Amino acid sequence: MDKSKNITKVEIPQVAEIQKMNGNQIADLYFKYIETTQYFCQHVIRVGRITDGGWNVCHDVMMKMKSCLVYSFGVFKDLSFDDEVTNAYSCRVFAFDPTTPFDTHQHSPNVWFYRLGLGNSYRKFSQGYVALLSKIRADFGHQSEPIAILKADIEGAEWSSVPNIVSTNQVANVSQLFLEFHGYGNVANQLIVLKMLHDAGFRIFWYHINPSCTFNKSLLRRSSCQEVYFVNTKFNANNS
Repeated sequence: MDKSKNITKVEIPQVAEIQKMNGNQIADLYFKYIETTQYFCQHVIRVGRITDGGWNVCHDVMMKMKSCLVYSFGVFKDLSFDDEVTNAYSCRVFAFDPTTPFDTHQHSPNVWFYRLGLGNSYRKFSQGYVALLSKIRADFGHQSEPIAILKADIEGAEWSSVPNIVSTNQVANVSQLFLEFHGYGNVANQLIVLKMLHDAGFRIFWYHINPSCTFNKSLLRRSSCQEVYFVNTKFNANNS
């Protein structure tokens, strides 16, 4: 699909209006929004596996970065993206996942893995700890360092984590944001999260529908897990 021909504007109403919508209306707008390209990236490059585990990078934006710091949440046992983005762009990668069978370690000269997850508070659950992005960045001394790519595939925890990182301004110096959204799009909060990202300057340059999560709704075939790729249009590359 040539998504450069599908650049258009899909409006998300104010929160008060969203809360008046029924589930079907919310879902229709949710899927229309995340499946509409809003930013034209001329060179989109697949980094990592061609199949699940790889991610698409806006090469145009990466080439403007003066340095490359990547935060990669939800890797499980697959560090192919992390390895390849390091090789392609000389990035330092900090990879995280509290559910992996292996412990915190230095995976390669420029890739570090931590058995920790992204959450909306610092707490322990059955498989390990999660923490606020602000705490994680502070612990590594990255509070003011721009993040070239923040990637998160965290199995539904994005809906509670993203509002926190937006409201605390943690995304202001994030250049590209890659999220796998999990859900059926029929909950007001999910549409509100998309609006928060839009208001923070994030525009979709690519999306990928995961065929393993498809379901049928009113004669439409949809997916409950979709990779959505954002560029931060408010990011100043000169400060990177």
